Amino acid sequence: MDYQTYEKQLIEPYKYDPIDLSIGFYALCSFQPQAWDYVFETIRKYYPTEPIVLINDGMEQYDYCDMATKYNCIYVKKDKNICLLWNDTADAYEFLYRTKEACNLVNTEWLIHLHPDVICQSKISYYPPSDLCGVSAGSTSGKSNNNFNMSPEWNAVEKYIRKHNPINPNIEINGWGWCGGSIMKIESFYKVFDNVLYKDEFKIENIKNIYMESMKYEDTMIPILFTLSGYPYRIWKDNPEYHRNNNSIKGAFLHGYKEHYEFHKLNQTLESFNQSRIEHSLRNINITPN
Repeated sequence: MDYQTYEKQLIEPYKYDPIDLSIGFYALCSFQPQAWDYVFETIRKYYPTEPIVLINDGMEQYDYCDMATKYNCIYVKKDKNICLLWNDTADAYEFLYRTKEACNLVNTEWLIHLHPDVICQSKISYYPPSDLCGVSAGSTSGKSNNNFNMSPEWNAVEKYIRKHNPINPNIEINGWGWCGGSIMKIESFYKVFDNVLYKDEFKIENIKNIYMESMKYEDTMIPILFTLSGYPYRIWKDNPEYHRNNNSIKGAFLHGYKEHYEFHKLNQTLESFNQSRIEHSLRNINITPN
């Protein structure tokens, strides 16, 4: 799809017209079991037989074995909790290895990445416009509002991508947003994975030296590695955001739906809940939070 057609599609009203797509799902489940239960319930409403890989991300928080059985998921037990915040480079690599394991297990063309705050609202109506697609972060153009113009540090990452891209230094760069409900083409991920293993310019630690935040979360790391490999990130019309008031929430996979999160029961704000999660992650690697 050319860029003009891609942007035109984004600004048009959402049209529900389900398509057949070879998809599987995967989830790193640690916290929020009540939210995860609702996520899988919504997935099975519209995709009753498609493969779901449930990775029990550390056994300390919750044992998801029964939930995996309830929703007919492929269950994978991992003793170490890496969550989705990697202060340790080893955890970022571990995320890539777990993603590859999920790709192997689903054996589909596409893989959808689940979070505990993403729900399935319908079947997919829009074919992904690129090999890696996700949220807009509130943007109404083809470029995510999370992009490399946000700071000099992020701009340095974009320059690194253009310098080391083996195919085209003028590659289309649209920022990032590979969050819950986002999608990737598995065949392309395998190529990205091999690049990370065998080429120095793709090593996580080398990119992290440019700007540490770039390799700390999957929503930034995966788009950077894909774009560096020649696969630009694009916004997917079937991945709307619940918390963006200026955007429509129509679409197959709604991200940002935290209505079943535990902080509601604890009468916490989302900010204090997120801070407690960060502190837990830091304690796991013996770092004292500021």
